[in-house]
Amino acid sequence: MSGFSADMEFKFVREADRFDLRDVGVSAPALQGYACLWNKVHWYARLRRWEAFATGAFAASLMSGKAISAYTEHEEIGLFATTADRLELIQDQWGLAFRVQLRKGDDHQEHLARKVAIGEWSEMSVVGYRTVREHTVTIEGKTVHVLDECDLSEISICKRGAVPGTSCGLIDARGRKTLREDLRGGNLFKGAVTANAARKAACDQAFENVKASTDFMFSRLGAIVAMHEPS
Repeated sequence: MSGFSADMEFKFVREADRFDLRDVGVSAPALQGYACLWNKVHWYARLRRWEAFATGAFAASLMSGKAISAYTEHEEIGLFATTADRLELIQDQWGLAFRVQLRKGDDHQEHLARKVAIGEWSEMSVVGYRTVREHTVTIEGKTVHVLDECDLSEISICKRGAVPGTSCGLIDARGRKTLREDLRGGNLFKGAVTANAARKAACDQAFENVKASTDFMFSRLGAIVAMHEPS
């Protein structure tokens, strides 16, 4: 019995994020949110200093037309889009907004969509940048480096971002307005898949998988018993 229980537990963990995106109303998966927010003081561990991005810090990068990449956890192996291919970036008064159209049927990208939906990867980071201009201010006794202009090379989806308030959600891009229109209407996260809906879909799928496995097991057991019954 203990072995059966352990097997069921493993199967639930293994299948926890394997559900059909259509079960949460998504037929054209896309990720959308804020990769960075302006004037949010945060600790940059690599340089061991307090920083904040000034409003419009990435304007020159966006206007240059250079390809900016989208990664998972800042790892190049996790590259899944660029501004030359499906990644859109727009600055507004709040921060750097993004939308990434995901490739339907791509196992890695659909796996990423499910991770975002259930809330495992729900924050963003823009660690891939080079500071061009900055100035310092003192806030509550702390020296804060305000980054006026940065050369941006990548954004990343991550479990925990440095800048507070960044976010990433899963949306259905089919029939949806453009990213710019979403920003103007304050609808960046309207219709995004909630973590509760995604977790319910994951649990439903896990139960279906376990039920199918147990049904098969008992059918085989019945066949074995029948073979050994006296005629």
